Amino acid sequence: MLFLSKLLLLLLLVLLLLSPSASAQSYQNISLGSNLTTSGTTTPWLSPSGEFAVGFLPVPTNSSLFLLAIWFTKTKEKTIVWYANGNRPVLSGSQFGLTSDGQLLLTDSNGKSVWNPFPSTGSSYAALLDTGNLILASADSTPNWQSFTVPTDTILPIQNLPKNTKLRSHLDDDNYADGRFEFSMQGDGNLVMYPLALPTDSVYSAYWATMTVNTGSQVVFDSSGTLYLELENKSRINVTTSDVSTADFYQRVTLDPDGVLRHYVHPKDAMKKGSWRNDWTVIASEPSDICQRVNGDTGSGACGFNSYCQLNENKSRTCRCPPSYSFLDPGNPYSSCKPDFVAPSCSGGGDQEFFELREMANTDWPGSDYEHYRSFNEDQCRESCMDDCLCAVAIFRGADCWKKRLPLSKGRIGSYVGGKALIKVGTRNTSSFPSPEQQSEKNENDRKVWLPVGLSSLTVSLIILFGSVTALVVLSSAYHRRLRVDSNIVGSSLRCFTYKELEVATKIISCRRNLELELPREEETVLVYWAYDCYKQGRVDALVGNDEEAMTDLDGVLRLLMVAIWCIQEDPSRRPTMKSVWQMLDCAIVVPAPPDPSLIN
Repeated sequence: MLFLSKLLLLLLLVLLLLSPSASAQSYQNISLGSNLTTSGTTTPWLSPSGEFAVGFLPVPTNSSLFLLAIWFTKTKEKTIVWYANGNRPVLSGSQFGLTSDGQLLLTDSNGKSVWNPFPSTGSSYAALLDTGNLILASADSTPNWQSFTVPTDTILPIQNLPKNTKLRSHLDDDNYADGRFEFSMQGDGNLVMYPLALPTDSVYSAYWATMTVNTGSQVVFDSSGTLYLELENKSRINVTTSDVSTADFYQRVTLDPDGVLRHYVHPKDAMKKGSWRNDWTVIASEPSDICQRVNGDTGSGACGFNSYCQLNENKSRTCRCPPSYSFLDPGNPYSSCKPDFVAPSCSGGGDQEFFELREMANTDWPGSDYEHYRSFNEDQCRESCMDDCLCAVAIFRGADCWKKRLPLSKGRIGSYVGGKALIKVGTRNTSSFPSPEQQSEKNENDRKVWLPVGLSSLTVSLIILFGSVTALVVLSSAYHRRLRVDSNIVGSSLRCFTYKELEVATKIISCRRNLELELPREEETVLVYWAYDCYKQGRVDALVGNDEEAMTDLDGVLRLLMVAIWCIQEDPSRRPTMKSVWQMLDCAIVVPAPPDPSLIN
């Protein structure tokens, strides 16, 4: 009997060792020549536990564009923890794989390389580990590259951030381009959070720091769920802590688009979640109030210029525009705001009757003062602002009066501010400026009203500009070889076109007028609107028609089309500078999602 018991125990041990779920089985090899596509005919690569996947996910705002990403598979929604091409999403038909010579390679729909983290041959396999770490390894299992060493916006349990490593937020909830904030483990040992001056990587003044210059070593996210800064003497400073186990909860720490570092947990077993929601829950965050913490001498603050930041009930940032102001980009609540009225003139004077002051309690823009009066009463503060053509806002608090000019920066609202903001707004023709909600509802009707009434000279000019850029969009690949760069101006990124090239472009434009009333499909009648609809619906191929050369470079066509839409915005303040246009066309900066050109602000 004793012999049988020992034999049974031995068999159980053997079975455990051979089981694919045993702890010794930490990965499943991805062999040379393996490929994934965006078409849906291939499944993503999974970790052994099936809790993580790597593959393609559509961009939330445009289903025809894809990110190469790693995500949680068993949470309520797919939650991205790492991505390769946030600044350069790819079109359908793109591929990702492990080449026969051992390189991880992302290519676009034309087969052009988009991302290659280790462009050297000799790696034997890749694997997605149960930790969420994607590795590229040699035959002896030594990692040549791993995603844990190049994080994006998230750190996972057992992942470290050594010196000169950082997390960077993405731009907004649905846009994975580089965002405005970073969490940096600096080479000097200090752990710091910075706002960034987009589109560069330059930093403004820090809004959070551990003050550990020459003493900090690395950031550690341990298996118990604590994120801490390890010091050179092996002591530590906790950043976030968790009271729940990583065995029972998925955990991540993410630098969110609003600049707040948040520690999230999610129950692994929905049936045993107890009082926890079957969703991500924030258990810790730094800083506690982002609206108050971003206070440098330059930059717009936690929100855009002329807007103000408000902390909502979930301790996250909400950005709003003051009365009679609206967002430059109605689709982006983190963009700057602009006045919906004509600013007062400093040349003629006597136009105070066309302006009034609107009150906002507990509101301030601390970064925009140009005058400060003491021992003033409220009436004196009001009168001083109304008589001053430069004054956009006056702040009255106690017996102090501050005057501010545009652009307003570092705006915030809350009981901690005190006093009131007196905002100068126009009273002349303000009813002609619809709210963003009204504009959205009227959008389709506006499109039908513009042309029958008659086109303004500005609109005609914009149509000519759109036609020119659209011609370049459609046939750029066919004529790029004719582009001549003057050797004397290469450094300035200016480009020269011959008269013949301009003549050809003009003939191209004449092949499709902006208004074609005889077309069978009504949505194609106005070129400007049809092109924007093609962009939004991911149908760029419909715009280029049968142009075979353009079809071979749809990624380039998409970029040019987005630039073109920006160039024809009705509101001049929205249009990019020529320098920005060239930078976008040269892929030096990211092309943000353009708003509907028919929106009139």
